[in-house]
Amino acid sequence: MQIADAIKARLGEISQAVMGLVDDQSLSLTEKNKTMKPLVEEKRLLEQTLAELERIRSTDYSGSCNPR
Repeated sequence: MQIADAIKARLGEISQAVMGLVDDQSLSLTEKNKTMKPLVEEKRLLEQTLAELERIRSTDYSGSCNPR
């Protein structure tokens, strides 16, 4: 699923960006929090979207009626 792969790639990018901010000693804690907040919110949204895509992909949508 191309969308899921794109989401996973973006989640990896976000993780790297957050870790870079955590390691950056030149930024104050307030600056780090201010910069990280949108990244963390995007990560949460992407994780929810990925979980829903996986749920949809694993759901069997075949009809439950068996014509005889």
